[in-house]
Amino acid sequence: PDSYPHDAAADSGGVGADATREDDQTGRLTIIPMKNPYDILSIQQDAPMADISKGFNLALIHNMKTKLHTPQEMMQAKTQLSDPARRNLLTPLSALEDLQAQQLTLTHSLKKQLAEKELEKQDQLREFLLGLIEILDALEQKEANLRERYADDPDALKIVTNHASLQKRVWRQLERYGVSRVDFKKGKLIVGLSKVVETMPDASKPNESIISIVSHGYIRGNTVLREAELIVVKN
Repeated sequence: PDSYPHDAAADSGGVGADATREDDQTGRLTIIPMKNPYDILSIQQDAPMADISKGFNLALIHNMKTKLHTPQEMMQAKTQLSDPARRNLLTPLSALEDLQAQQLTLTHSLKKQLAEKELEKQDQLREFLLGLIEILDALEQKEANLRERYADDPDALKIVTNHASLQKRVWRQLERYGVSRVDFKKGKLIVGLSKVVETMPDASKPNESIISIVSHGYIRGNTVLREAELIVVKN
C-alpha cells in the first residue's frame, strides 16, 4: 500500500499524517496518501537511526536529477523515520507490503506456468494434426495410384472405394479440430499460405498462376499448420 495511518497528533502538514487539499469547486477535503518513506530515502526497513541522515543526504542528491519527490515529501520521510514511535507504525504495513509482493510474484509465476503448459498443449495438438494430414496425404496418393492402375477393372476399383471411406474418416477428425484445406479460389498462390517448389513458363496465363498443387496446405483458424506446395507460372 502507498498510504499510512493518520497520526492525530501531527498537524495537517506534519509527518505521519495524510496531506489534505481543498477542492476549489466542491469545498471538500481530498486526502492525498503519503508515499512510503523507506522508498523515498531508498533505505532498508531495518536500517539503524544513524543511516537515516546519510540516506536522506544521498536521496536528496539523487532527487535533484530525478525529481521523483518534492522537498516536502523528503523532509516528511526523514522526520517519520527519525521518530521511533512513528517508525514503529510502519512496521506492520511494511510486512504487509512484503506479503503482497510475495503474492504478486507467486501469481506471476503461476500465470507463466499456465502459459507454458498451454503452449506445450498447442504444440502437441499441432503435431497430432500434422500426423493426421500425413495419413490423409498417403491415402489420397494411394487412391490416385489405384485409379490409374485399375481404371479398366471395375472389381479392383472397389478397393478404391475403401480408401475413399478411410479418407472421409480422417477428414472428419480434422474437421472436429477446425482444420480446413487452403482454397485457391483465384487460381493463384497466396503469400503466407503457400510456397513455390517449381516454376514453368505459360504464355497463356499470368505469372503466379497455379499449374499444379504438389501438396495441399492446411489451416486451423488463423494458424497455418502447413503451407501448400505449388508449381506456378513464371514467364
